[in-house]
Amino acid sequence: MYILLFIFFIIAMWLFSIYLLSYWKYVYWYAFLNLILIAIYFSIIIYGGKYLWGHDEYGLVAFLRLIFTLILHTTTGFIFAIYKSYKLRKDERST
Repeated sequence: MYILLFIFFIIAMWLFSIYLLSYWKYVYWYAFLNLILIAIYFSIIIYGGKYLWGHDEYGLVAFLRLIFTLILHTTTGFIFAIYKSYKLRKDERST
């Protein structure tokens, strides 16, 4: 149950960051590059795990790396969205 709540929270945070950037002309590039980066992170963690970090018998460390990467990436994107939204609105007011 907590995993579903966590996934919902991450998706909601990502969608809200896209909403904050809806006035930005590069919002589609932002969303596209975020999806590409997530796919790259996941592929490196899932398929390159043995070669980069050694043997993980149960796959628990890889699972925790996936969760940590998703949290870090979404939080960083959300902070960027807040900053960029603030800057866009500040520039809009000054003109």
